[in-house]
Amino acid sequence: MQMVVYDSNFRFLYINSEEEGDALVRNTLQGKTDFDFCEIKSLSPELANVRLTHIKKSIAEKRTIQFEETVEVGGDIKYYQRTITPNFDSNGNLINIIRQGHEITEIKKVIYEL
Repeated sequence: MQMVVYDSNFRFLYINSEEEGDALVRNTLQGKTDFDFCEIKSLSPELANVRLTHIKKSIAEKRTIQFEETVEVGGDIKYYQRTITPNFDSNGNLINIIRQGHEITEIKKVIYEL
């Protein structure tokens, strides 16, 4: 399962190898944002905007949310199921945000073929 942990300023604290297979890129992204990720990976900044919107919603509602993400990679469309969970301390202060996900492209292809 893909997983990243953001700090309260939406900067990467942790990125697992399922999310980003290149260790050099993972290390480069420490302390950076999804906007930096999109720039490094030559992805549309709209992806970062969508993620940030969902992150802010989960924080405002203080709950885990799920959403489906569409990403264009090298002309191919990939689909992901994402879960975002904000974590708060006992005083209600945001500690971090966890984003998890997995690719569902093959499932979507089967659905579209039916």
